[in-house]
Amino acid sequence: LLALEGALSLLGTGYPTEFALKNRDGDAYAGNLRFGWRFFPPAVARVPLLFSYPVEKPPATVRVFVLGASAAQGYPSGAFSFARILEVMLEEAYPSTAFEVINTSITATNSHVVRPIARDVAAHDPDLFVVYLGNNEVIGPYGFGSSEAGARGGLGLIRAGIRLRETRLGQALHGLAGKVTGGEADVEDWAGMEMFAEHHIARDDPRLDRVAHAFAANLEDICAAALDAGAPVLISTVAVNDWDCAPFASATPDLSTADGEAWNAAYARGAVAEDEGRHIEAVEAFSLAVELDDGHAELRYRLGRALLAVGDTVSAGVHVRAARDLDLLRFRTDTRLNDVIRSTAASMEGVRLVDAALGFRELGPDVDRPRIERRFFEHVHLTFRGNHRLASVMLPEVAALLPTEVRAGRSDTPKPLDLEACAAALNYTPWDAYRSLQTIGTLLQ
Repeated sequence: LLALEGALSLLGTGYPTEFALKNRDGDAYAGNLRFGWRFFPPAVARVPLLFSYPVEKPPATVRVFVLGASAAQGYPSGAFSFARILEVMLEEAYPSTAFEVINTSITATNSHVVRPIARDVAAHDPDLFVVYLGNNEVIGPYGFGSSEAGARGGLGLIRAGIRLRETRLGQALHGLAGKVTGGEADVEDWAGMEMFAEHHIARDDPRLDRVAHAFAANLEDICAAALDAGAPVLISTVAVNDWDCAPFASATPDLSTADGEAWNAAYARGAVAEDEGRHIEAVEAFSLAVELDDGHAELRYRLGRALLAVGDTVSAGVHVRAARDLDLLRFRTDTRLNDVIRSTAASMEGVRLVDAALGFRELGPDVDRPRIERRFFEHVHLTFRGNHRLASVMLPEVAALLPTEVRAGRSDTPKPLDLEACAAALNYTPWDAYRSLQTIGTLLQ
């Protein structure tokens, strides 16, 4: 097997699987643009942001690796991610220290992909890991909503498959299997979330237990990779858009004929009242429908929005969060996965939690602002204001985990730079905002 692996390598069969590869001079690392081939068909494989950092970390430098998926990457523009804003804040707070904040996040990935990334970069002299991850656990690579391996295989089988495709022999066998079955050869265009539109997953689906188990195991391994390298970990819950992102799909109420008719009538009355601006009547009608069946995501969302319109923000928040957890298309981190993140942080020494989900919730709704001034573009991706908020929530926790000699440079906890100062430091302009809105518009189409 070793001889065959060596021969395939000499013949140029296969591709390197390390996340970061050395350049030709051997003095710097850059992202491997074929890293995603292990997890996606090559024609649609997602790639990391462009980055470069020296093999030998310079003196008086703090190296921070950010791990996650598209929300952490800063989609639709990685130049204005929370990682870039956090770097600006750290440089301002500790001017005598150089910071390398390296964003390893890749769009559409999940913890099955981030785990090998963490193990790779843990060998590159890290000082801190920041993990912001959870939106794609059901529909990302090896999620049961996206692949046969995820639907039928256990965690051990999934990991064995990933390890096998680290080898040239495994890559050749996988490619041969794809040609025989037709499989990945049929996937030529990336269709984003639309690719998973038929994968409806109810909140009580027992397979979600496997998702939570795999997520917890992968998070523990990600944190362990950092801790074994001597780097502490800041792990964050994931903030998602509950207030102005309706559920993508809802379950039909399972009621008797009489109750079903009553539910439909109450829902219809509420919808008409809502459309006509009679929000108190909408609350009454939707509340009646909820008493008959509270498992319809769209109903809970519309009740939440009606309650918000009449000024009951607390009750409104309960219902819009329930709508997110009931959504049949699971494109957002739900309450259960955020609880996995919290329990992982609580169970591992050297791992610190920042509760971004709670931090965003405490701000309340911002649905009265123009879209570009809200915290979210759509369901999970952050605007510049949202990324600034996330970096601001993280800064005190990051500061507490910096090396002792860096923290000794100041006696107080640094305060976040304001939004305008961060925008100026990163040259964020109205033109950048416009381009982001164009990209998001295409996504929503």
